[in-house]
Amino acid sequence: MVLGMFKCETKGAPIIEIVGLRPKMYSYIYKSDKQAAPVKEKTRIKGISRAAAKNLRHRMYSDQLGEAKENYVTNRRIGSKLHQIYSISV
Repeated sequence: MVLGMFKCETKGAPIIEIVGLRPKMYSYIYKSDKQAAPVKEKTRIKGISRAAAKNLRHRMYSDQLGEAKENYVTNRRIGSKLHQIYSISV
């Protein structure tokens, strides 16, 4: 519990590579105990739905860090305005 430190999200497994683009927007690769997938990746992004963030990969984060370019992800949600429910695609 130290300010600026990551909590242990990998349950003690060593992290191989981490890419942090913004606060609450990062991706990392870590070693797994399982033989089927010895290396796993995990991405975190706040403000994007899980369905839209499911397609993001660690390689995309590292490419963005190396060469900045605009990337778009369609984020669908349900919203209401004046008691009318809408399907919103941003």
